[in-house]
Amino acid sequence: IEATIKEQSPKPEDFIPDHLDSIDGYLNGFYEFTDQYGLSTALLIEEPLVHPICFYCGTVDCLAWTDSGLTIIDWKTTESIKKYKKSQWQLYQQVLYAAAINRCYRLDEPVKQGMSVTMAADGWRLQPWEPEDFKSAWAELKGRIYEFWAEQQEEGQMSQWPGVAPRALEAIANAWGKS
Repeated sequence: IEATIKEQSPKPEDFIPDHLDSIDGYLNGFYEFTDQYGLSTALLIEEPLVHPICFYCGTVDCLAWTDSGLTIIDWKTTESIKKYKKSQWQLYQQVLYAAAINRCYRLDEPVKQGMSVTMAADGWRLQPWEPEDFKSAWAELKGRIYEFWAEQQEEGQMSQWPGVAPRALEAIANAWGKS
């Protein structure tokens, strides 16, 4: 997926795991998705992110323009699309990526939506995450992040990184007020 978006020409045989005869089903699903949802310019691909206030990090699979606008795309793979399940943690993951991107990058518009795209040899599924999903999840996650750092400070569990919890709580309070 990454090589295709970057307009490289990967050799499929270099990516086929031993247990698969072909990745054609995955590739066909990817091309169907890009055609159906208008995936165009990718701004970030496999980009490490750090949120400078909340002190968390991760690697976003893709931030791209789609027919819906600026969208985080999280690629998932499974052996069979029958194994696909919608998961709330995928929304939280994308919201955290969006918060880090919105804090650290200057974009034409903020990231307010995402898609989890699951590819399998026998098909693909899309789970869209709308701006309303992002907004409510971010409100919840801000509280959870504050609680995490407050607990870390209270229990003194940050012996590996002394002083991180107080710095995180101070940064959060300065940015959002005391939670």
